[in-house]
Amino acid sequence: DLVRRVPSGASAAGLHADAVFASDVGSRIVRTGSAARAGRFVAALAKVEVAYSLAATGAGTMKVTLHPIEGEALVDTYEVPAGSLDPSTLDVVVVLPEASRTYGLSALKVTQALADDDHDGTCNALDRCAGFDDRADADGDRIPDACDLCLGPDGLVDLDGDGFPSGCDCNDASPARNPAAQDACNGVDDDCDGVTDRHTALRLYGAELVAHLASGKATGGARAPVARVGGEAVEFPPLGAAAPDLDVYYREPIVLRSGSAALRVVLDRDPRTGDHDFLIALSDGIHLYGVGLFDVEGSGTRYLVAPIAGLDQGASVTTTVGEGGPLDEASPYTLEVFLGSDPRIEVTSASGATVTVRGSLASDGGRIGTGALSLLLIGQQPSERYLVRSIVVSQGLADVDNDGVCDALDFCPDQDDRGVDSDGDGVVDPCDRCPLGDDFLDADGDTLPDACDACATGDDRLDADSDGLPDACDPCPADPTNDDDGDGVCGRNDRCLAGPDDVDRDEDGTPDACDPCPDDADDDSDEDGTCDAADVCRGDDRTGDRDGDGVCADTDCDDTRAHIHPGATEVCDGFDSNCDGRLDASELDTDGDLIIDCKASDTTTAVTSDEGCALGSSAWSLVGLLGLLVMRRARRRCPDQP
Repeated sequence: DLVRRVPSGASAAGLHADAVFASDVGSRIVRTGSAARAGRFVAALAKVEVAYSLAATGAGTMKVTLHPIEGEALVDTYEVPAGSLDPSTLDVVVVLPEASRTYGLSALKVTQALADDDHDGTCNALDRCAGFDDRADADGDRIPDACDLCLGPDGLVDLDGDGFPSGCDCNDASPARNPAAQDACNGVDDDCDGVTDRHTALRLYGAELVAHLASGKATGGARAPVARVGGEAVEFPPLGAAAPDLDVYYREPIVLRSGSAALRVVLDRDPRTGDHDFLIALSDGIHLYGVGLFDVEGSGTRYLVAPIAGLDQGASVTTTVGEGGPLDEASPYTLEVFLGSDPRIEVTSASGATVTVRGSLASDGGRIGTGALSLLLIGQQPSERYLVRSIVVSQGLADVDNDGVCDALDFCPDQDDRGVDSDGDGVVDPCDRCPLGDDFLDADGDTLPDACDACATGDDRLDADSDGLPDACDPCPADPTNDDDGDGVCGRNDRCLAGPDDVDRDEDGTPDACDPCPDDADDDSDEDGTCDAADVCRGDDRTGDRDGDGVCADTDCDDTRAHIHPGATEVCDGFDSNCDGRLDASELDTDGDLIIDCKASDTTTAVTSDEGCALGSSAWSLVGLLGLLVMRRARRRCPDQP
């Protein structure tokens, strides 16, 4: 509704635009209300432009632009309540409010924008970044920031075809490694964030913070950021004394993986802004947990690091501060944040100084989940400005023992892999498989380090005969008795375990090392411990040979008579000459005449003794008795003879 009115303090009338709310009853319009922008006039009107942006419900906005013949246009925007219009059936109506007046209409033009779901002025078919503003392009590469995979010089070459130009692909020869990849526990920087084995949840440099705010990926507070020259840092200007003491000037959602409650926040700020306190915190939307860096005595070089916990109120926060420790000024700062059962934050400056904060506020860290979190940058002093060069938030991969080494590369799952490592091989002593050397040197690939490898030329795990010697170094891999004497013959087939089987000087079939008589083929036939060649008598030489008949006393049935011994010829003398334990029948006295039968043919009635004395019948009787005694003695001396 264009109304000509006289502006306050003006002599001539001007045109003013009011918003009219009315009901269309066909032939006339029934006004139900209006909204005016008082004090806004144009003297001479050239064109009126009314732009509607309506949803399916009819709700939306109406923007009215008065284009004067000279001067700047006036723009007013009005809310259109839901249900006011039906976007599917619209008419353009020109209403003449005063019938007595004459109206001139030089042109009427109605245009409709094509489908533009994200309302960025680019129709869907040409929208390069659906859901975000295509006009936000911080690096000027004509790729909207929200969809720009490479915030910086994109380049035109993509050698590995992974969609990432060489300018921001850390390995353009591997499609598996690019900024959109997920880091795996493999010792490789898969996602090109400069850190191995960590999931990068957020990484922003320079003016990218502004781009994230413009794209809606991040939200800020009352401090509207200003990009610095060259895009090296972003300035968040002072708020003034009327602002809240703890205002959130940057908030960025963080997408985390499940399985690890260890985060790393690296914040690089520009310390040239001088004395100011600032806070870095993680929030789950209700609770927050972080650290405050409070300048000590306005030095700008020394800070007190203290844990903070509190409530997230959106644009501002309320916090409680715990006990902390001193830290020198050396940006960037690295915060190792551990949530869960043992919440704590380890803050390290670029100079290497470290402060660990925990204590009464640690329980607040335990209340924060590891799901939907946001990083908050909080200003402690409204009158100060803050300059931020970069923010990187990364998450450790699954690490059961919380030692900073992901599980797949953790050589000591139940111990701290950062502990004592005496041999310097990267494996701490409690889990070192080979304390004598490098666990990772394994020439034969049997998983046993070379310094502790029993068999350097083969797999120590293969031992077919279970004798403790790996097959590759076992002279007898199928024989647990092996070849202890080193003669090349395995124990099961070795005739002599005491020495070489092929040395047999007397060629008796017994190797010399096991031959009691290596130079005597007959060896020790009487088994008296003396080789046959050196035997004094047959039998045990230790018993002697008193009668000198060559038969030892243990074998000779009568060692007092040389003609009596085993093997001797039996003669007619009434003795067991051959020691077989029996007398021949002819040596018996079958007729009782006290003369053995083999002597019966002898007619001599007297026998001359050795002394030449004649023996009578009584003497012969005595001789017979003595003969019987001798026979019995012989039998007792040779019990083994039949």
